[in-house]
Amino acid sequence: MDQNNTSDHQTARISYLEENRRFTRNALEIALSLGDFQKQIHKQASHEQVFEETQQRIKQLIPFDISAFYLVDQETSDMEMSLCSPKNQIDFVEDQFEFIIDKGFMAWAIREPRGVSTSSKNHEKTIFLHVIATYSRIRGVFVGIFHEPQKSIQDTSYDLTSIVLRNAANALESIEYYGLLDKQGLLLKKAHDELETRVAQRTVELTRANQLLQKEVEERKQAQKNKEILLKEIHHRVKNNMQIILSLLKMQARQIDDERLMKFYKESQDRIFSMALVHEQLYQSKDLSCIDFRSYVEKLVRNLRASFDQYIPDIVITIDIKEVEMDIDLAIPCGLIINELVANAFKYAFSKGETGILLITMHPKKDMLKLVIKDNGIGMQDGIETEEIKGQGIRNAPGINKTPGINNTLGIQLVKNLVTHQLSGQIKMRQNHGTEYTISFRNLARKELTW
Repeated sequence: MDQNNTSDHQTARISYLEENRRFTRNALEIALSLGDFQKQIHKQASHEQVFEETQQRIKQLIPFDISAFYLVDQETSDMEMSLCSPKNQIDFVEDQFEFIIDKGFMAWAIREPRGVSTSSKNHEKTIFLHVIATYSRIRGVFVGIFHEPQKSIQDTSYDLTSIVLRNAANALESIEYYGLLDKQGLLLKKAHDELETRVAQRTVELTRANQLLQKEVEERKQAQKNKEILLKEIHHRVKNNMQIILSLLKMQARQIDDERLMKFYKESQDRIFSMALVHEQLYQSKDLSCIDFRSYVEKLVRNLRASFDQYIPDIVITIDIKEVEMDIDLAIPCGLIINELVANAFKYAFSKGETGILLITMHPKKDMLKLVIKDNGIGMQDGIETEEIKGQGIRNAPGINKTPGINNTLGIQLVKNLVTHQLSGQIKMRQNHGTEYTISFRNLARKELTW
């Protein structure tokens, strides 16, 4: 008897191990095919197709008599049935699903990663619940029903079912993302088409505007060219008119016997020449807004030297002017100042036949210009006034008297007025082995040719 029991026990044990071996082999085959399953369901285009493919895989793991898939509405969070097999059990499954929710079993299933098993409403069937969820949110619920109240299922089958349902959840999420991408793609295409239309319209507008702008630029260039020609002609005519005045003064001077009156005529001629020379320089310059001041001073001094050449044959004149360009508003008063001070040096600084040096310098420093006219002549006699002019004020050095005939001449008064009123600068005179005048004033910004 004992031997028979032992034999039956061994036979049952062998059958169990054989069944377990077959199940393990099938489970391994299913596990190995999960990769292919994942690729397959990610190719599906709808929720129904994903659930159908998932149902086929679960059926190989657990032979549920009834299976159903619910999908979560992401906007309302309601559960809606998407697939039921067999279809004639839809009403029964819906009734059982409402019962499960009312009893709170759904909350229990959500907390369990492997799913849960419970009894049906009449306790005649076993219901298996498993959420279909990714790591971020719940996508749906799987419901599997056995007709028998309890059926023994291997734990490995439940584990593999959880993997299958997780892959299904990922596939559902992918479908949603693909749908969003398609929607975004349509919106982007619409926006792109609208942008292309707007760009085309804007391109037409810009092309038209550019054509009008080019036409306006050409017209402005031509107008500017015409204005420059006109301005050159104006400078040329002003210079010619001044030359006529010089010629008239020379003609009248020939009829004058009074040496003192002749001297006044000559000084007037030199002053007019200094102004006419500015207009001649502007007429010959490519830039009508300014002149090369060094070239201007060289011509001006050359004319003065020719006028006084019989008195100053051995004077060495040095002009040191570094890259200074000056507009007409500064050039004319500066030219008159140089004319007066150089002429004054020629007349009073040197004795006839005496050798000497005359230095004219102008150097820019930031926005200031400093003009220096210096000679090594005999200087002014004792009692000559030393003056400093700043803006509108004149300060006389104490204890020094004025000497008529030199510092109070028309030329010196003209220099004072030009520095004060035209240049808004200051002038200093110093005597040290000769006479030195230093004039400082602000270099105004160059004026563009505007009309």
